[in-house]
Amino acid sequence: MTPLERKLYHLANAVHISLLKQSVDVWNQWRQEHPEIQADLSGAHLVRIRLSGANLIGAKLSDANLRLGRLIAADLSGADLSGADLRGADLRWADLSGADLYMANLTRANLKHTRFNGADLRGADLRGALLSGMSLEGAILRGALFSDNE
Repeated sequence: MTPLERKLYHLANAVHISLLKQSVDVWNQWRQEHPEIQADLSGAHLVRIRLSGANLIGAKLSDANLRLGRLIAADLSGADLSGADLRGADLRWADLSGADLYMANLTRANLKHTRFNGADLRGADLRGALLSGMSLEGAILRGALFSDNE
């Protein structure tokens, strides 16, 4: 990556984070108006940002910190994360109930004590993820990939 490409990458990332921090409504409106742009939130510290119902289809969230705080879990309930790249993301204690994670990449993600109740995990890749204490009640797991990891 050239220095100019690196600068443009970080600028796009900062714009995306700024939009998301305003509100889920602002974010979803922007996503609707710009469906051709792939949201890039890689490595972002999205702490204390409410993401319930957010349109994160195909978003790059690898190595992102999606926790609200040390003892407060992120609320991603009902979010659309289909096709999202969540490799290495920190989702400990997060609520992903009813979220769409169809074909999402969750490899090496920290999913300890994460709630996936009623979530769609069809075809999701959870290989190498930390899974202890996960709740999967009513989740759709057809074609999801798991492996021993702890």
